[in-house]
Amino acid sequence: MSDLRYPIGQFEHEGEISGRQLNEWIEQLEELPEQMRQTVEGLSDDVLDTPYRPGGWTIRQVVHHVPDSHMNCYLRLKWALTEDDPVIKTYHEERWAELPDSREAPVQASLDLLASLHVKLVTLLRSLTPEQLLRRYTHPDSGPTSLAYAAGIYAWHGRHHLAHITNTLAGLSTSRLNHESSASVPTTTPGRYIAQLCRHFAHKVPADYEPHSFEAIRGRVEFPDAGVCTLDALPNSLELSLVAMDPETLHRLEGVVERHLLRFAWREPPVVNWTRSTRGPQPYRNS
Repeated sequence: MSDLRYPIGQFEHEGEISGRQLNEWIEQLEELPEQMRQTVEGLSDDVLDTPYRPGGWTIRQVVHHVPDSHMNCYLRLKWALTEDDPVIKTYHEERWAELPDSREAPVQASLDLLASLHVKLVTLLRSLTPEQLLRRYTHPDSGPTSLAYAAGIYAWHGRHHLAHITNTLAGLSTSRLNHESSASVPTTTPGRYIAQLCRHFAHKVPADYEPHSFEAIRGRVEFPDAGVCTLDALPNSLELSLVAMDPETLHRLEGVVERHLLRFAWREPPVVNWTRSTRGPQPYRNS
């Protein structure tokens, strides 16, 4: 069972920090703002106010926490570059997270702040000489920290909280999808259509398939905050299964899947007859 509090494990690094390792951490810091934006933009307030674990912060609080924390990182680097081994001031992150700007404010402000902050943070880190990367600040609890090591800590920190959000959304995708629809589409080339559909959808949403020769035997397409489509290849049919949060969303996704299937099967347009059903509430899961 995964650890909801530390979904990617805790930060660990021993020994010297190679230039390759440092560059990897800096790249992770550079990529984080856009990853965060793509993950949370468009989420409803109901979803944003979902805790990532029982008793934990909500998605909204996590989004606001990341730039709060990384502002402290940026200041610590500045102090270490302009003072000799400064002792930094800590802060009560759990209290910051309870303030109104963390509990209630729209996440867009923090997404914009994180993007601007990381431009400066990444620019600064990439400019440092080997000697400067060895400069340190002292944390009252954890002791001396080199600037190179700090880059690793905060690269991990961003990925750590991004995983909190993506895991929570994956759990919600399963727990809230109570409306089902299925269709059996006669065709002699179901695997080809699965591969084509999944490759096409993957340009915009998470989609993948299990390859078999040049075709596929099973596929899955996730429509964020909407539903999931699974596709299975049988000897003479393509089996489609949709789950969604409500009947209106289910109807919309039926149309999306059907239109894209017809685009690839234009030579022999199939007939897609959807059958609706409703299942009981599913248990909340964080995968």
